[in-house]
Amino acid sequence: MSTTTPQDMSGQLNEIINQVRDLSAPSVTKFDDLRDWLARVLGISPSKSIAIYYVSKPGNLDVRFTQPGSINEHKTLGLAALAEESHLAASILPASRFVGPGGHIDCMALCARPHEGNWSIRKVIAREGSAAIAPIRQNFPSVSIETVPAASIAAATRSPAGSLSAVPLVSDDRVKRMVRLAIASAPAVMLVGPPGTGKTTLLEEIVKEIQSDPPAYGFRREPSTLWVTPEESWTTRDLVGGETVDEKSRIRFRPGYALESIRRDEWLVLDEANRADMDRIFGGLLTWLAGHSVELGRASTEVGSPSVVLGWNDAAESRCEGAERLQADEVGSDTIRFLAGREWRLLGTYNALDAQRIFRFGQALGRRFVRVPVSAMSVEEFRQALDSQLDGLPPTVGDVVVGIYQVHRESKVAQLGPALFFWIPEYVRKGFQLPRLSGLSTTTESSVAGSSSASPEEALVFQLLTEAYVSSAGVWLARLETDELDRLGALIAPLISEQEWTWLVNLLPSLG
Repeated sequence: MSTTTPQDMSGQLNEIINQVRDLSAPSVTKFDDLRDWLARVLGISPSKSIAIYYVSKPGNLDVRFTQPGSINEHKTLGLAALAEESHLAASILPASRFVGPGGHIDCMALCARPHEGNWSIRKVIAREGSAAIAPIRQNFPSVSIETVPAASIAAATRSPAGSLSAVPLVSDDRVKRMVRLAIASAPAVMLVGPPGTGKTTLLEEIVKEIQSDPPAYGFRREPSTLWVTPEESWTTRDLVGGETVDEKSRIRFRPGYALESIRRDEWLVLDEANRADMDRIFGGLLTWLAGHSVELGRASTEVGSPSVVLGWNDAAESRCEGAERLQADEVGSDTIRFLAGREWRLLGTYNALDAQRIFRFGQALGRRFVRVPVSAMSVEEFRQALDSQLDGLPPTVGDVVVGIYQVHRESKVAQLGPALFFWIPEYVRKGFQLPRLSGLSTTTESSVAGSSSASPEEALVFQLLTEAYVSSAGVWLARLETDELDRLGALIAPLISEQEWTWLVNLLPSLG
């Protein structure tokens, strides 16, 4: 543990973050120095216990700290470097979710700086008993630390009977076989289907299977993975790499996520790949995925600067030749090569509904991937799986949720998977369990379950159902054209009432 003064600590923190010239760059190593320094100061392991991300806006905090893969493992400390000082207040609530019930981080620190000021830790939300609290208080005494009682977390995270985590979203054994064999046989595999069908969960499950028994899948060794979620603002530089100004104000080629994963010999997983315009940003990866080497650019703007080449290695493992020279004072003249091994994989998930509204894979790009369709479970399978969520609720709840799911499943433009609907009964249940929040009297609360006659209590059931529905599926409804929404409404309104459908539609513009 450091013995320097708090002023020294703040100064060192600011200096280390400022060494990262481009905080938004797609490098997985840019925060290594900061991670190592925090580990020394706090006396914890840097590699597995600290997660650090740059957060461009509060809404992205959830995305950064819930990426599948290792980030979902338990962490002692998470640090979010906020792009703007003004984002601090709006980031506290999403940061608290990682510490609160179901969270996987003991302590979340929000780091920001005023305009032209110094970086500093402004707010810490910590689980009671976190190993990071004492050293943070010692080294950063002016930081506000908010603690969450461990007892309340333990009680809240006990899995209730029939919890969603126990519901398998993909039950088709042939689909699972397709995913397993596709990954075993092809370098690029994409799981395609509507939102909420369990594509990401299925991919995580099978990757873990491979990691636990590589020979069963024809691999020689356990693969590591780099999970990233593309964004609309991505360019070729983010995914592949390109020229950028480095920390010493030199124009150098900086590897993107694909090259970085090859350098680290990790599989690259693009979750929700069509959030970005892959046709536009794949660049040289198109030629490379066809089995050819491709030149991506020059290491620097110096005369005689070497080429940066992406190719394939005949061995199982990936390797690089000269990648360290991209950060050296002298880049040399020999070609710098990133060579993916025979066991390297590019995996991803692709939302078919998004493909109609955001970005669609073109034919050239689509041919480079083995695409495995992951469809929504049948209505009968959904009904059976939902039964475990309905204990103590009026029969109306199950009938309405199944009805809404069936409408979406049969829609050509608004098909959604089951994951978005399993939560609805729990919302309704909380509405009755917490009468002060729902405006429900104690007498009403006790009379609702099992009530079969039309009453104000039944009206409340439909209100809660509609609120949960718009909260889970509203962002997809908001993307529909007016005529498409009208056709969907003609089927949904009879399930929840015309009044509730009108209320829901009036909210959609707020969801974008």
